[in-house]
Amino acid sequence: MRKRLIVGAIAVVVIGVAAHLISQPQDGTLEWHKDRYLRERKKLERRTILDCLERSYVKVCRPRNYRFRTLSGDALLRHQTALIRLGFLEEKRVDVTNHLGGLLSAILTEGREIIPREREPFTQLSAPLSIIIPIEGVEVIAPSQDVPVWVRLICEADAKIPPDPRPKRSLRLTAPDRLPGAAALDDILREGPDVRRGASNSWATQ
Repeated sequence: MRKRLIVGAIAVVVIGVAAHLISQPQDGTLEWHKDRYLRERKKLERRTILDCLERSYVKVCRPRNYRFRTLSGDALLRHQTALIRLGFLEEKRVDVTNHLGGLLSAILTEGREIIPREREPFTQLSAPLSIIIPIEGVEVIAPSQDVPVWVRLICEADAKIPPDPRPKRSLRLTAPDRLPGAAALDDILREGPDVRRGASNSWATQ
């Protein structure tokens, strides 16, 4: 009787494992890339069990000079690229006239109330941090059916910002060795203390 119970339990476990393996999406399919994308995003957001254990260890033991595990987004980018190629995700740039970097969080919150919950983790909005640019664009990567929603929300947020009366200018950095007068500056610094002292006096009289 006991042997039959053991054999039956083993059979149930084997059947369960086999069913789990069969239900897994095949490598390279749309569902496989979606599953791997969500796994990698969970890792980058440090929401795995290992991350919870690591935070608990640091909080309780307080080790000195402890460094959290370094993470890479390469795998996430590969699956994201595959999902774009397969047509599930769409990448779009929305040109705006104002700086929306600080409003992206509010836009995401508003969008989450519209799009289905199962597609929410696949959405990414990004904008340049610098505001010294003539025209800023918001990069949208989201499921194809949700892109029009995000475009509308971004354009509405851009339209609500009052126009800035100041002219927008672009910031251009030049390599130091190409700055006008760089060679002359080197010559001045090599001349000696009298030249530098004279230069400081001329600054003080301005």
